[in-house]
Order: sequence, then C-alpha cells, then structure tokens
Amino acid sequence: MNLTQQSFVEMLLENLGFSSGTLSTFTTPYRTGISIDSIPISSTSSLEQDHLCLKYQSIVGSLNWLAHTTRLDISTVVFLLAQHQA
Repeated sequence: MNLTQQSFVEMLLENLGFSSGTLSTFTTPYRTGISIDSIPISSTSSLEQDHLCLKYQSIVGSLNWLAHTTRLDISTVVFLLAQHQA
C-alpha cells in the first residue's frame, strides 16, 4: 500500500468512524478571531477522560503530520488544536 494524502485521510476518517459519504467537501479557511473553547467533561469517569484525551492527541498528531507534509493550509488550525491537548 502506498501512503498518499488521499489514502492517509481516508484511513484517518475510517479510524474515527466516519465514512466519506457522510462528509461534505467544501473550503472552510480559518478565520482569525474564532476561539476554540474547551468543553468540560464532568459526567465521564477519569478513565474515560484519559481515553478521550489520548484519542484527541492521536487525531491532532495525525492532522499535524498531514499539515506539515502536504496540507500547509491547515497548519494554523492544527496548531490551535494542539494547544488544547492537555
């Protein structure tokens, strides 16, 4: 299997439980001034929170690889998401 941008994105979406048929494709450039808020997870256990944190870090890491190799246009948004990893 060759690793291409398309195959990497499809694999990432599959691992997240999304199918390409349920997603729309359109350009949404980052607009400055839009804040990224954290959502408190008070109703979940500590173990579930750790699992969600690890999943979030994995997603951001995958997006970071994509941003630095082929998709420079998403690097600003990935940087902002990476700030909320802890």
